[in-house]
Parts: sequence; C-alpha cells; structure tokens
Amino acid sequence: MTRNRSACAALAALLLLPGLALAQAPSGRPGVAPGAPAGGDGAFDAPPDDAQSGAQPGAPGGAPGGVPGDAASRQQAMQVGSEQVVGLFVATCLRYPGDVAGLRGWVTGQGAPAMPRQAADAFLARRPGQVFDVSYQTTRLALISLDDGGCEAVSEYADPQLVVSYVGEALDQGGTGATRKGDFSDRQHPGVSQRVWQATLAGRQWVLNAVTAPQPPQASIGLHLFVAAPAGGAQGAPATR
Repeated sequence: MTRNRSACAALAALLLLPGLALAQAPSGRPGVAPGAPAGGDGAFDAPPDDAQSGAQPGAPGGAPGGVPGDAASRQQAMQVGSEQVVGLFVATCLRYPGDVAGLRGWVTGQGAPAMPRQAADAFLARRPGQVFDVSYQTTRLALISLDDGGCEAVSEYADPQLVVSYVGEALDQGGTGATRKGDFSDRQHPGVSQRVWQATLAGRQWVLNAVTAPQPPQASIGLHLFVAAPAGGAQGAPATR
C-alpha cells in the first residue's frame, strides 16, 4: 500500500507555522463538541526566534507554543488534543465522506474561519482545497477540506498512541467496516509513522490514515479516495499525493 505523503506534509506544516486560537475539549472519549472558535482571527502566528528554547508570551510555565511546562499538564494537554482531533475527524471527515459542500457548510456554520492563504498553502501542499481554523481553547486544530472530497484533521499537540487507539475505536464503534491495512514509517520524515485502514463509505472506497510524530507530539488523521494501482504497482494508493 502506498503511504500518503500529503498527510505527512500537512503534519509538517504545524512545525513551520505554529499558532491557532480556540473552545472546549470534550471529556473522556473522542467526540468533538461543535461550537464557534473562541477568539483569534484564525491566522498562524510566526514563532519568535527563541520559540524552541525560551518563553513565548502567553505560554503557561514558560513553555514554547502555549504548551504547559510541567509533565502532568503536558500529558493532560496531549490527551485532550488526542480526543479533540479524533472527535473533529469523526464529526467532519467521517460524517461527510466525499461531500465537499456539506462538510464546508457545516464547518463554516460552526463559525470556524478559513485560514489565511499562506498558512493554508502549507497544509494543502499544492493540493486544491480549503483549510479551516477549528481550534479550541486548549487545542490547536486545523481541518483540511480537499476539492476531491479528501479530508484531514490536524492537531498541533496530541499523544501519538492515544490518537491511533482512538481512531481505531471510532471506526469500530461507528460501524464503518474499516479494515486495518498496516503500520508504516515515513522515510522522508524521520519519526513520522502511520496506521492505515480501508473502508467503504457513501458507496465509495476510502483510505484512512492516522499519521503521528513524536517530537513534538502531533497528529494528522486523513480520509482519501482509494485508487486502484496499475498492474504491478502498489495497492491502495490514495487519490492525493
């Protein structure tokens, strides 16, 4: 199966353009609570020169990017981020597979702003589509809606193991009939790995993947059309590259 490098690019965009602003994490299980983002204009803020080593304005505990400074708070933030990004994926990508107008209509109806072009381009990686800032008070999130019906939910801070586990649970509980296809490492992005599933949704074949990075702990969950590979080629290639 061909791994989806577009999702890796979307994940890498968070490393280059940190910043989103945001509403309230659900408690316990994956399942996003719809609501308008709290504050901010949806733009990414350029990181200061010392973003990786020093304090950033508004960052609890002096940690960069608004990440809590103590271990317990960081773990809690990762858990909330994991729940939020999976909940977002379920409420959007899984709810509107291939329905571009329906997805974008629902997202804008929740008050989520479109990202500025420069930030959106980093997430899109030359793919046609739109990117929305769907961040919440404790979690920075982006939703990528591709013109071909593909969809990705991205979190700047999430526990890789929890994300993969929560996605599996959501697919099982949602009755998607998704089949797990395997786990893969990405040669172009050291430390980035992904778990891949395949499912039939809305009468079409889709590839689903949970892409995670350990440092900083981030996640991107994608849904892309399945395209049969030519004879002798890899199987299960997503429509986007």
